[in-house]
Amino acid sequence: MRTRNIAIFSAAVLAGALAGSLVGPRPAEAVARELIELQRDVTSLLQGQKDLSTQVTQDNTVMKTLIQQSGDNVGKLSSTMSSLQKSMQDVQANSGARLDTMSTQVQGLSDNL
Repeated sequence: MRTRNIAIFSAAVLAGALAGSLVGPRPAEAVARELIELQRDVTSLLQGQKDLSTQVTQDNTVMKTLIQQSGDNVGKLSSTMSSLQKSMQDVQANSGARLDTMSTQVQGLSDNL
């Protein structure tokens, strides 16, 4: 019985060794090629990330500049609108004074007639 168990165990070890050699690791050349491709892909991804970061920084700078220019333009527009409002108030005041003067003159003419 012991001999039979040893024979079965030996056959199992031999079958395992044979299966292991068939399913074993790939040749070193294939692994090296995959590593090189993986390194190239990682390098490409890192470069893409760097390019994207640079583009975002540039876009952010442009955006800040445009926002600042918009703020400056709004300030100028506000100043211009204030000047226009003052001019309109002056025109209104002058028109009122002229109407009063003209009304007085018309009243004077009417009284003379």
